[in-house]
Amino acid sequence: MGSSSAPTPRKTGASIGDRVAAIDWMRIERDLDAHGYALTGTLLRAPECAELIALYPERERFRSRVVMERHRYGVGEYKYFARPMPPLVEDLRVAIYR
Repeated sequence: MGSSSAPTPRKTGASIGDRVAAIDWMRIERDLDAHGYALTGTLLRAPECAELIALYPERERFRSRVVMERHRYGVGEYKYFARPMPPLVEDLRVAIYR
């Protein structure tokens, strides 16, 4: 088993960019090479998750919806945010794809 127990990049008051920067990206790369997956640890705080969860019923916030059973992907659904994306999602994307 690899180093799948990822440390949580937590700093009180840290921006999402700071939290992403605190991730051990070399470990992420090693875990991806060794196992095909890697764990980042906790990036979003509970209130941030609740903020995003609260958007789910708002149809206009999403550009498309995928029903997984229809494509034999399993059970459930997922949605793609429409633009403009929620600021938290946009900040996370900018930080990760830097």
